[in-house]
Amino acid sequence: MQVREHEGSLYASHEDFHTIFNEDPKELYQLSLPLTLDPAKAERWGLEDCVSGNRVFREWARPWAKRPTV
Repeated sequence: MQVREHEGSLYASHEDFHTIFNEDPKELYQLSLPLTLDPAKAERWGLEDCVSGNRVFREWARPWAKRPTV
């Protein structure tokens, strides 16, 4: 039981990803616009995929948010 509780804190939560996307919207938009070629799609860059996709370690959350998900 303790392992499971401790394990939960190792992984990035939905809130962690929301924080990342709220802290660095310009950086993520500048990264996504050339890849999507669509301003509307660039604004939604990866957040849905990050919160509904595979779990990642909390310290990997920021690089994970920047990976191409187009």
